Amino acid sequence: MKKRYVILDRDGTIIEERHYLSDPDAVQLLPLAAEDVRLDGIYFCPHKLDDNCCCRKPEPGLVDLAARQLDFNPAACVVIGDKRCDIELGRRIGAMTMLVRTGYGAQEEATCAVAPDHFVDNLHDAAKSISTWMK
Repeated sequence: MKKRYVILDRDGTIIEERHYLSDPDAVQLLPLAAEDVRLDGIYFCPHKLDDNCCCRKPEPGLVDLAARQLDFNPAACVVIGDKRCDIELGRRIGAMTMLVRTGYGAQEEATCAVAPDHFVDNLHDAAKSISTWMK
């Protein structure tokens, strides 16, 4: 059986939201437990919004690349993020989706801008839920 993966958004999910983050010194991790957590890959889109590339969310290009490199089924994943584009990405690949209320998540929830499978307060709560489902 192939491993199941969690696809995480960066800004507002695992680090503090920073508009156009360009300085590594500005990275601030959100509080989260480090037990049994391992990042198997870090993928990012180097393009500008108007480049219309296939790797900028909600397009699935980066997930497709990761799935080929790490040998997993995208539809068996959980996509966690704080914005509509994260949830839309999850929908496009057939994955379970979770909106965290960190970053822009609470604002997205309040405006009914997204319809994820689950809402969670933070990444820690997402991890607890996923652990429960995997048992």
